[in-house]
Amino acid sequence: MDAGNKTPRRRRSIRDDQRLLTRQRLQESALRIFGERGYTASTVEEISAEAGVARATFYLHFKSKSELALSITESVYPPLASRYKELDDILADADGNVSPDDLTPWLATLWAAHQENIAVLRMWEEMLVTERSVPYLPTPHQSHVPRYLASRPAWMRETAWLKLVLLTHMTAHTFILAHSSHVLRMEDSELLKVLSEIWAAALDAPIVKKHD
Repeated sequence: MDAGNKTPRRRRSIRDDQRLLTRQRLQESALRIFGERGYTASTVEEISAEAGVARATFYLHFKSKSELALSITESVYPPLASRYKELDDILADADGNVSPDDLTPWLATLWAAHQENIAVLRMWEEMLVTERSVPYLPTPHQSHVPRYLASRPAWMRETAWLKLVLLTHMTAHTFILAHSSHVLRMEDSELLKVLSEIWAAALDAPIVKKHD
């Protein structure tokens, strides 16, 4: 194609830049307020005031506090697809014989992401109780782990995927118990060892043939 015939890319306007900056300020302000007061006790008015904008401006960017919370999660958590692609490769390479040692390094990266985003994790712990229509945490989609699911008979794949979802939520909650509410008083290395054993036992369950 002749370079001269290419349609020039539209440059972002000053208004677009201002809109993005305001949206970012609202997200950062919300995290500060959530950290101080908790998600449930925080209000749109407090978040708007912290960001230095009017309440009406908040609603130009977000329909609700929960929508704002969702946008925060999407912006701070690394893409799930790439993380679970790594897990998919680990499980496929294990060829049906998953060991805790196979999973510990991968779980350590998941643990580190929780450490980096602990304020977001606490926010989602509250949303689990107060926002029934909102998913608790970003969870692995079936398309993220195609090789793992392909290794299971078709009738077992839904259950195999559900195991990953539940394990993901359990690991996040374990992190909260250890690093926020301090219920679990163990070294991270010990917790990761136990979690690796749980993950391996769940994902390495023997395949039972379906009876007619």
